[in-house]
Amino acid sequence: MAEGDLTDQFGEGKSGTLLSGLMLALIGLASFRIYQIRKSEQRAGDGRPETLWLLLALAFAFLCLDESFQIHEGIDQALHSITGLTETALTDRIDDFIILAYGLIGVAILFFHRREVTRIPGLSRFLIAGFALTVLQTGFDALSNGDELGGWLGLGPARAAIVQDLASLTEEILKLLAEAVLLAGFAQALRHLRDVDGSDPTFEARWHSHRSIFLHRRAHGSGRDRESAGKKG
Repeated sequence: MAEGDLTDQFGEGKSGTLLSGLMLALIGLASFRIYQIRKSEQRAGDGRPETLWLLLALAFAFLCLDESFQIHEGIDQALHSITGLTETALTDRIDDFIILAYGLIGVAILFFHRREVTRIPGLSRFLIAGFALTVLQTGFDALSNGDELGGWLGLGPARAAIVQDLASLTEEILKLLAEAVLLAGFAQALRHLRDVDGSDPTFEARWHSHRSIFLHRRAHGSGRDRESAGKKG
């Protein structure tokens, strides 16, 4: 593919990367908003359910920075520089393993807080789909990172370059899809918590308190009105 094609839109500061960073930031913001809601409705015996959402908010804030400034690639280069590793087909994919490690850490956090995850209907499906797309994305990233794919397929240099570019483009599309799925899932979780906020005991207590005050004032006011009417009579 020629310079300036779709694959060129995912470098640092390019439109594809900016879109990816924006979605990660929005997921982080949704997580933080859920954290605020869960913290405000915390009840005795619930433990600390909001912890998951704070961890996710921090994680996606980091991922947004990583996507914007290619931190994982910097870690890859630093490891080569510090350890003196010779760059091979395997060591050249350290950044891919770092991305996969991000995903596995996320899965571990979600599994540890699985009770909180399953509390929100449908969220697990979004998380599973997002993780599956991330695994596929990492696979295509590894395939597109180097010239080995063309050799495995027995292609000439020109066709191998085209296939490598297609694998790279597929990897970027899968990444955006994974982020879109996660954003949709977290947005649904936020809507769900807002919808059920009206049935939350804390909310109900406030509502009943206001209602009791209103009824008390109304009854007290009616009593004064009857007393005034009796005096006039």
